[in-house]
Amino acid sequence: MMTLGQIREALADLNLTRVAEATGVNYHTVARLANGSAEPGYETVRLIVLYLQQRAELIKPAVE
Repeated sequence: MMTLGQIREALADLNLTRVAEATGVNYHTVARLANGSAEPGYETVRLIVLYLQQRAELIKPAVE
C-alpha cells in the first residue's frame, strides 16, 4: 500500500475531476486528500490506490 505522501505526490499532476469520476470518490474528498487538508478513510485510500496502480500499469512501457 502507498503512503499518504506517495498518494499526494501521485495526484499532484493528475486531473482530480477524472480521478473522482473513475474512483467514485467525491471530488472534494480527492482534492482535500491531494492538498493535505484531510486524512481520508481506508476505503477512500483503497479506491484511489487501485486507480493509481491501474493507471501505472497502462502507462508502463512494454517489456520485450
